[in-house]
Amino acid sequence: MTVQLNTDKLHEILTTFYDMNGIRVVIFDANYNEIMEYPPEKCDFCRRVRQNGELNALCQQNDVAAFEHCREIGDTYIYECHAGLVEAATPLYYDGSIIGYMMLGQITDIKSKGKLGETVREFNRRYGMTCDPSGIKFRSRRQIEAAARILKICAEYIMLMELIEPEGERVVATAKAYIKAHLGEQMSVEEIAAACGCSRTRLYEMFRSEAGVGVAHYIREKRLQEARNLLRTTDLPVTEVSEKCGFCDYNYFGRVYKKRFGVSPRKERE
Repeated sequence: MTVQLNTDKLHEILTTFYDMNGIRVVIFDANYNEIMEYPPEKCDFCRRVRQNGELNALCQQNDVAAFEHCREIGDTYIYECHAGLVEAATPLYYDGSIIGYMMLGQITDIKSKGKLGETVREFNRRYGMTCDPSGIKFRSRRQIEAAARILKICAEYIMLMELIEPEGERVVATAKAYIKAHLGEQMSVEEIAAACGCSRTRLYEMFRSEAGVGVAHYIREKRLQEARNLLRTTDLPVTEVSEKCGFCDYNYFGRVYKKRFGVSPRKERE
């Protein structure tokens, strides 16, 4: 699923989160791809781990497992990654569906530097690494739980303000608004796509995916529904109703109207 981002507002939220508690935060899409992060640099420990192909694969598997658990419980999840660091993930909901995740980390709840150093040395021995624990930030379990709660609040605010939304929904909503405003005019799919800021092919794909019908079918249905409303609530001549609803060929209007509603426009008026 492709999402549309309000990058300026999102960046402000991520930087505020980090400035408040010093914990790095990342936004992922529904396919587990990173789409925004702050700060942009991982800690030295994680950067070195990610440079190792085997460990990088474990990190990605760890992320996916965490997100899938988030999906199962429908809530924030605090956990320990394969390298022994603490992370938390929370889902981003849009109309009841998860369209992404937020994650905080990577920190430790081991207060003793000696114990943390031993844990990292054991990790280094196991994988042949030379990672340094000095850049790993400590937070107490209470601080981690508080940060996770704030992370969830940020996620809910982001979705409430629609700072992240499915691209298809945005495009289709724009297309529908354009069609409604120009219902009585002759409009092309190219014009609608231009108003939505996408290509004709992309508009077709997203419209059918989100609306369940093609663009032309949707326009015709809206015109017929408006024609039916005018025939029932006004005294406008049938030919004028046809024109006002974008049907330049009156005979065609009569055929499609009868096929759709089972009666001709004149019978509808009667």
